[in-house]
Amino acid sequence: MKKNLAEECLKNTKTKKISINLDEDTLAFIDEFSELSNVTRTTVIMSMLGSGINELIKSFEISIIKAKKESSKPEKAEAVLKKLEKFKNKWKIRD
Repeated sequence: MKKNLAEECLKNTKTKKISINLDEDTLAFIDEFSELSNVTRTTVIMSMLGSGINELIKSFEISIIKAKKESSKPEKAEAVLKKLEKFKNKWKIRD
C-alpha cells in the first residue's frame, strides 16, 4: 500500500522534539492507530493536533478504499478496513 496522505504531508514539515505526558489510554490509542495505519507515533500525534482524529481516520479510510480498488490483493485492504471498524468501535469513534 502507498504511504498515508498524512505522512506524505508531514514529511517535509520542520519539527522539533518535545516531551509530552499522556495518560495510558491515550498512548495506547495512538500506538494502536500508528500500528494499524503503518505510520509513526509522531505522525499520528501531529495529525491529531492538526486535523482531529475523525478527519485522520476518514483520510486513512479513504486511502485504504482507494488502495483496495487499485490493488491486485484487495483482501489485504479489506482486512485493514475490518480492523479499522473494530478500532472505531473500541474507541467509540463516530463517522
